[in-house]
Amino acid sequence: MWVTLVVNSLIEGLEGGDDMKDLQRRLSELPAGLEPLYQRMVENIQPRYHEQAAQLFRIVDTAASPLTPLALSFIDEDPKAALSVKHEVFSDDEIERRHNLVAKRLKSRCAGLIEISVSKKKSAEQGSVEVLGANWMYQKVQFLHLTVKEFLASDKIQNWLATRPSTNIPNIHVRILTCGIRQLQVTACAQFHTDYDDGPTGSLLYLHFQPRGIIRLIIFHALQFEKLHHKSQLIYLEALDNLLQDWVKSELPGVWKLKKSTKEERPRHWTTFRYDRWSEPVQYQSDYAAYLVTIGMTRAVIDKIHAGYNPSLKPGRPLIHYAIAILAPGYAINYQDERDRVDPEVVRELLKQGCDPNQPLNRLRDGEISWRSETNFREGKTTWQDALIHTRWRFCSFGSTAAARHYEQLSEQAAEMNDLRLRWVKSFRLLVEYGADLKVRVVVAEDEDEKNFFKMSALSIFMDAFAGFEHPLVETTRGLMISKGVTELNQRVWDEDMETLSSVKRGTGSRLACCCNPS
Repeated sequence: MWVTLVVNSLIEGLEGGDDMKDLQRRLSELPAGLEPLYQRMVENIQPRYHEQAAQLFRIVDTAASPLTPLALSFIDEDPKAALSVKHEVFSDDEIERRHNLVAKRLKSRCAGLIEISVSKKKSAEQGSVEVLGANWMYQKVQFLHLTVKEFLASDKIQNWLATRPSTNIPNIHVRILTCGIRQLQVTACAQFHTDYDDGPTGSLLYLHFQPRGIIRLIIFHALQFEKLHHKSQLIYLEALDNLLQDWVKSELPGVWKLKKSTKEERPRHWTTFRYDRWSEPVQYQSDYAAYLVTIGMTRAVIDKIHAGYNPSLKPGRPLIHYAIAILAPGYAINYQDERDRVDPEVVRELLKQGCDPNQPLNRLRDGEISWRSETNFREGKTTWQDALIHTRWRFCSFGSTAAARHYEQLSEQAAEMNDLRLRWVKSFRLLVEYGADLKVRVVVAEDEDEKNFFKMSALSIFMDAFAGFEHPLVETTRGLMISKGVTELNQRVWDEDMETLSSVKRGTGSRLACCCNPS
C-alpha cells in the first residue's frame, strides 16, 4: 500500500507537468508512517471540496456494507425519488457514466483515501483467486485500507469532520438506505439474478439478507434511524416492499401462482426467502408486518398499524406470536437480526389492537412434519404457551445453556442479558394483563437430553426464570398473577405419562404436545 501511495503522488506530479527536481521534492516531502501520510493527504484536499469530502468519509464509514459506485451516485439525490411509482431502468451506458463520475469525484474529493475496488472470489481450482470483472455489481466503494478507517476515528480528524456542514446532516441513514433502494429500482433488481452456483434464477435471494447484501444494508439503516430518532422510515420500507413483491411476482411466477391458487392462502412474501435450508410453512402466511415485528422494527410496525393495518386480522400465524417466539432458530441467516427482538412496546400495541395471546397456533396440517424434532416438547398450542416454554428455555436450567449457545453476544455481557430479561418480564406482564390463560400447564424438559420432564404452571416458570433478576417489576408481576388465582406447580411427569402424551401427539399429527389440563 505504501508503494501505491508513493506512485500515486508521483503520477499526480507527472500529470501536473513537474520536472525531475519537483518530483524529488515531492518524495522528500512525503512523511514517514501512514498516519502522517493520511494527514497530509487530507490537508491537500481543496477547501471547496471539504464539505463533500466529509460527507463521503462519513457515508463510507457508516454504511453497513460497501456501496457500489452506482448506489453512491444517488447520494445527492432527493431521497423521495425512491418513492416514485414508476422507475426508469438504466442502460449499461448510463450505469458506466455514473460509475466514471463517482470515480472522478472520489479522486478529487477524497485524495485517494477512498477507492473503487473489484470483488474477488476463490476458484475451486487449486485455490486460485478470480476477479469477477467490471460488472457494476462487483464494484465496491471502500477505504484504501483498514488503517484509513482507524485514522478517521482519531480525535484530530473527528474534530475536522465536525466542523464540516455535512457532519450535521441528520438523515445519513436515510440517504444510505434510499441509495440502496434506488440501485434496486434502476437495475430492476438485477443482482438477485446473480448466481455463482448456476442454480435456478432467484434461488439465492436469501444471500441479500446476509451482512453484505443489499436488503441487509437497507434494513440495517432503517433500524439505525429508528434507534437514533425514535421515528420510522415506513414510507421507504413500503417502497421496498412494493418493489420486491413485484419482483417475486414477475420473476418467480411458479411460487406466486401456486400460493395464489389456494383461496385461503396469500402469495408467498419476499421476506420468507431469507432462509437457506429451511422454508417457512405456507400456512404461516407471513406478510411484511410479520417481518418488521420479527426484526424489531417497532416504530415502523406501530406506524403501519396507525395507517390502517389490523394485526388481529392477519391469517395464519398470529402476529403477536412473531413478537414473542423464535421463528426458526438455527436457520436464520442473521442471528443478530432475529435474535431476542422481543419489544414490550410492540407487544403492547399488538395486544391493544386485539391480538389474542390465547389464539390457537395451527402450525401443521395432516401429513406435514415439524421443522423441530418430533420428540421435542418446545412448542405450545397458543402464543401464551409458547411464551412460557421459551421463557424457561432461555433463562432456566439447561435452557440457559442452550440460549448462550444461540445468543452468544448477549450471554457474554451481563448488562445486555439484564436488558433482555427486563424486556421479557415486561412482555410477560402485558400478556397476563391482556388475558393470558393462567390456568394452563405446560410440559418442559429439565435437561438437554430431554429425559426428564415437568408439568409447570405459569407462575412457577416465571419465578424460576427471573428468580435471580432483581427488579421491582418481577415482584409486582408475581403479585398480579397470584391475584388472578394462579399457584405454583412443578410436577414431575413420569415415563408412562410421557408415552401417553407422545402417542396423543403422533395421533393428532397437528403439533407438538403441550399439557393444557388445568389440574
